Amino acid sequence: DKGCEIHKQDIEYNVKTKLVKGRIDSSLFKAVENCGESTRLALELSSIFAWDIDFIRDLRKDDSFELIVEKKFRKGEFCGYGDILAAQFVNRGDTYRAFLYSQDDSSSDYFRANGEAVRKNFLKAPLNYSRISSSYTWNRKHPVLDKVRPHLGVDYAAPRGTPIESVADGKIIKRSYARQAGKYIKIRHKNGYVTVYNHMSSYARGIKEEKHVDQGETIGFVGSTGLATGPHLDYRVKKYGKYINPLQIESKPVEPIPEKKIKEFKKSIKPLLAVLKGKKPLYALNKSTEKKSEEL
Repeated sequence: DKGCEIHKQDIEYNVKTKLVKGRIDSSLFKAVENCGESTRLALELSSIFAWDIDFIRDLRKDDSFELIVEKKFRKGEFCGYGDILAAQFVNRGDTYRAFLYSQDDSSSDYFRANGEAVRKNFLKAPLNYSRISSSYTWNRKHPVLDKVRPHLGVDYAAPRGTPIESVADGKIIKRSYARQAGKYIKIRHKNGYVTVYNHMSSYARGIKEEKHVDQGETIGFVGSTGLATGPHLDYRVKKYGKYINPLQIESKPVEPIPEKKIKEFKKSIKPLLAVLKGKKPLYALNKSTEKKSEEL
């Protein structure tokens, strides 16, 4: 009768830094689960290296990973993950490393040991998929029309409803329906690129023409609208008005750490790099501290 009062109170967690190591046998998700960790951690790890590794097409047995991650505890019970401070992935003999670094108080991102950004202009793929069902070619027999015609994109077979992400920052220039393409979206990016996403089952909430979208933002979901024999994404890329093979895009890293901050950056990651290289034990880093979280 007298109304109510609402208070927001920070929850205090005991945050410990842990080293998680694993080896690929079948999939990244299974490998992370075998370490006793949640598949959420696998998603976080794959998102860090999404510009370098296609985690369906590129993975090989005996690929390996290590990551230094914050784990939150309350009253002795695990409550969730914090930041992945550093990560390493060995894929086909190539070693990729990433270190979380904040250049200001508002944002942080992942960088390589030399200060180069891990994030690039284009993601390797616009979704997590099961296989490529049709590649870019000028001579393909259409599965529905039964005619030989060019297929100027890449078909990713995936379950209906799989989220589709914009491969780069850009502006939606078309959200429509066509008889062959079904529900589709076109996005204009910098440097003359336009990406096209066909056969969607539906669009993500708030997706409309003229809207700016960020790299990795969900724009829609896999379907089979238009001329399609099953759920898949027909992903296409134009550069200056001409179709190009999406699998051959040369994607450059975004801005590196400024020269004036590179010394500070290298100093901050030195102990993390030593752990990933096996030259330093984790306990040297693991000074348990209580951190506050705004999660309720």
